Amino acid sequence: MANNGWIKIHRSIFDNPWMNNADVLGTWVYILLNVAYQPTDVVFEGKRITLAPGQGLFKIRQMAKILGVSHSKLNRIITLFKSETQIETQTTPRNTLITVVNWGKYQATETQNETQVEHNWNTTGTQVEHLPIIKRNKEIKNKRIYGEYQNVKLSDEELEKLKNEFPADWQERIENVSAYCASHGKTYKDYLATIRNWARKDRPRIVAKNDVQSGLAQALQILGEQNG
Repeated sequence: MANNGWIKIHRSIFDNPWMNNADVLGTWVYILLNVAYQPTDVVFEGKRITLAPGQGLFKIRQMAKILGVSHSKLNRIITLFKSETQIETQTTPRNTLITVVNWGKYQATETQNETQVEHNWNTTGTQVEHLPIIKRNKEIKNKRIYGEYQNVKLSDEELEKLKNEFPADWQERIENVSAYCASHGKTYKDYLATIRNWARKDRPRIVAKNDVQSGLAQALQILGEQNG
């Protein structure tokens, strides 16, 4: 991106405890400085596209070298940003397209808002493909972080529902999702829904296991009565 202009950093950034980590904060500032601030034509996977404000193409290994962090650590930081719904990514073998989700809320000026990728034709009259600006009708608010790997997001209301639905093992279910997300680099939009979905998938297996145990117990009882 052009090496001019400026970005805004809201003081509320430190409401997120992860931003107290220098590598996390440095990565976030680097992303903000290197995404487009106005519609920008680039070549992505052999196709000419227009980056919307808040979108940028990054080479992760090169980015890690510039920031002075390991490639694996930078991937963990990017996964963290995704889990916090700060960014969305589209990864190819050569580049990663990063979209800052709330760019328009914190960065866009009136001029930028007026010119935000609404022009589908360039100066030569040729139609240009545009990548969509990611919009969310409802921001995720009042979410707390749970799990050993600090990656399961639940509101207080969702946590209460979880405790009521799974009183015996709700903590174990959170930890299972936390470990899975950490080991597979996964994030979910709705963690309560994910836990419920996992529970539905487990139900037939648990019923089958209980049936086997019940049948075995009955067989042992019959065998005992015969021997008696």
